[in-house]
Amino acid sequence: MKKYLFLVILFASTVAFAKPTTTPAPINDNDYFVARKIPLDLATEGLDGYLELLQDKTFKTWKDPSRRQEAIDAGWDQLENPPDNYKIALLRLVSKDGKTLETIRLDKYFANEAIWIGLQVDDLYGTDRTSYLVEQDYEIGNGTGQGAYTRYFEVVNGYLVCLSSKDNSSSKKEMIDLRDNMEDIWKALPNPKGKGKVLCQRRADPYAETTAYIRYEFDGKNWIRYERIDKGSQDSEWEFPKVQKFY
Repeated sequence: MKKYLFLVILFASTVAFAKPTTTPAPINDNDYFVARKIPLDLATEGLDGYLELLQDKTFKTWKDPSRRQEAIDAGWDQLENPPDNYKIALLRLVSKDGKTLETIRLDKYFANEAIWIGLQVDDLYGTDRTSYLVEQDYEIGNGTGQGAYTRYFEVVNGYLVCLSSKDNSSSKKEMIDLRDNMEDIWKALPNPKGKGKVLCQRRADPYAETTAYIRYEFDGKNWIRYERIDKGSQDSEWEFPKVQKFY
């Protein structure tokens, strides 16, 4: 059974994964509400249970009741002026009987706080593997231009892992970092070499007057990062570049 969500899944036995840091202390469920709950597949993910996105319970009362369920189902909503004592968003694996198996704080994976998070399902491989995409929208409460940052996760052998890549030239390993803002834009595109998708990111540096075209491609074992840097840019600020620029 294929699933399409906005978080991503990888292979546990390869360098494509980075094991997340678990929370050091128990979580008080009274501080949170379950914003999204996704069933997992025992055969492909090693767990007969659920992936949950937990958010500060305060947000639940701020939602327009007429749109709240739609927003929760989509993994998105609006948030302005968060309180100083907000709770960092969490990802949690739970068993079918409700036992918590693993919990991670999402501020471990984003540049700043991880307060308002979107969660969706994606199919990166063209197989039964499920990919989970987590997106932090920094424009919410911070003004325009901040944009969104995305990380891909996966449930492998019953554990949460964060999708990482290996650089094609240096073999350096790092998390796949996808940004969408005034200078940067990314898309998951069909893989021209076969099934599945490639992740393509244009990243502009207005100070250095350069544009980087980054492509993440799965080679059957690892996600490989390819990058080409051009001087200046002929791209429209809001339009995605031609696919040829990433190859």
